[in-house]
Amino acid sequence: MVLWAYLGLTPGDMPERVPYLRVLAANGTGCRLLSRMREAAAVPVLTRRRRSGGGPGGPAPV
Repeated sequence: MVLWAYLGLTPGDMPERVPYLRVLAANGTGCRLLSRMREAAAVPVLTRRRRSGGGPGGPAPV
């Protein structure tokens, strides 16, 4: 909310539908819940960071 206020965004700027759910961390209970959510969620549940290039030598430099 603070970030939205700082950027001058209003509720009208919010998308109609959330395109995906991003999970940053989970414990054992959370992992069990996530496995159920992957089957039943209305939107994709993303749990791993997508690698951007880097090839076999490791991740790309930032």
